[in-house]
Amino acid sequence: MLIENPMSIVLNLENCQDVFEVHHLLKTVFDLPEWYGENWDALWDCLDGYFPKGSAVPVKIYGYRLLPKELREALQPMLDIFWELSEKGRQVSAVICS
Repeated sequence: MLIENPMSIVLNLENCQDVFEVHHLLKTVFDLPEWYGENWDALWDCLDGYFPKGSAVPVKIYGYRLLPKELREALQPMLDIFWELSEKGRQVSAVICS
């Protein structure tokens, strides 16, 4: 699990070649259950409620800008999920660091 500190989560996408590898990374970093379906709906289902209300949890994303354009576009739903969680009052913020 790549947790920078208890109040921050790090996703390092530098070695990801496709969406499946990103889902595997998400499963590892967030310690998602075995039944995680490795799709965006399943990610939403697992993360909705994962972050307590009132907590501020930045999800720091590294390597995003280094990914091919097609992969960045395929990962837009992941970013949308983090933003939607924030809008629900989960205080999650996706920060693209590089």
